Amino acid sequence: IGIDVILIAHSQIKNFNNPATDSYDKFTPTLDKEIWQQTHRWAKIVLYYEQQVETTKEGPKAKADVESIDRVFYTGTSPIYDAKNRHNLPPIIQAGDSGQEAYDNFIDAFPK
Repeated sequence: IGIDVILIAHSQIKNFNNPATDSYDKFTPTLDKEIWQQTHRWAKIVLYYEQQVETTKEGPKAKADVESIDRVFYTGTSPIYDAKNRHNLPPIIQAGDSGQEAYDNFIDAFPK
């Protein structure tokens, strides 16, 4: 039919109990656990969006450098977040400075 569904969710930090090693924190969507499991299995692309910010340490606290924000989409899996793609996208897609630029970069990342 040519219809694509986009689900956008906020993330939360949850503890991941790894039976092989130590437990650690992981970003997960703020969705019901069963809904997320089914959605993740069904989806062809799951992206993790992040605003990378450089910090400088001043005394005991770190301060964010608001001039250094880099917005990116991750397309592959990681121990700290869930992402995947079945379209051979590059591992990182720059999101740019606007929603339009993020969309254009996402579309341009698809293999021709």
